[in-house]
Amino acid sequence: MEYLLSNKKYFFGIMILLFSYCQNQYRGITDKRLIGFLSSNNIDSIMEGNYIASKNKRKDMVCLILKEPYDSRISHNIKYKGMSVYQSKISALRNISGLNTSQKITYKVDSTIVAFYYKWAIENDLVEN
Repeated sequence: MEYLLSNKKYFFGIMILLFSYCQNQYRGITDKRLIGFLSSNNIDSIMEGNYIASKNKRKDMVCLILKEPYDSRISHNIKYKGMSVYQSKISALRNISGLNTSQKITYKVDSTIVAFYYKWAIENDLVEN
């Protein structure tokens, strides 16, 4: 019986370490690499950069996220499930700012949502007017 409890402790210890690693895997990414993702022309790279910036609440990356906010290209990568670059950028801005708009964020570009987050970024000195 003691042997089973001992193995459970190791099992749960390993599971906790694995879970902790998965939760923190994007925290160690360098600024240079994140800027590379956000500045890329590759759809999946842009979305990965938006995701990382969003998870880490990187306000210093808002100016790059707002670069070409009307990009309607859609990813065919299973990780992003048919999401558009626009949708990825707006979702990242929503998470970073903590503000929600009254409109639903979809793959269709909505200039009022972009204007809302652009205004927030200006008010918080995250982009130049």
